[in-house]
Amino acid sequence: MNWIILGGSLVAVVVVAWLVGRLGLGRPAPLDEFQARRVAEETFIGHRFGATTLDRDGRAALVEGADGEIALVRAHGDKWVARLLRSPVTAHLEAECLLVPAGETMFGVTTLTLGAEAAAEWAAKLKGTRDA
Repeated sequence: MNWIILGGSLVAVVVVAWLVGRLGLGRPAPLDEFQARRVAEETFIGHRFGATTLDRDGRAALVEGADGEIALVRAHGDKWVARLLRSPVTAHLEAECLLVPAGETMFGVTTLTLGAEAAAEWAAKLKGTRDA
């Protein structure tokens, strides 16, 4: 095995990975309310969504539907994906953050930084203890 070729290959991989991160490739642009509603409505045909709360850095959102359903919209690779959350959801509050499990092992838990008041309000909605 030629150690120079191996070392050169590793350096090249590290440089390409650094460039991808530096240029912001592989990540969608930050989410806004209109886009969050659009993603939810395109994912769940026939559902209408309105009230939206965005994560502070635009990486995720909760979108409330007309019938009280709530969709979680978040980045997944370089695309936006949505999951319809079935009430009651065991969301957890941590200071200004709301941790929302999507109910799928592969999707994991999404952390939304909303601020203490908004996080508590949405946690109550997700748990079904407050009218939507």
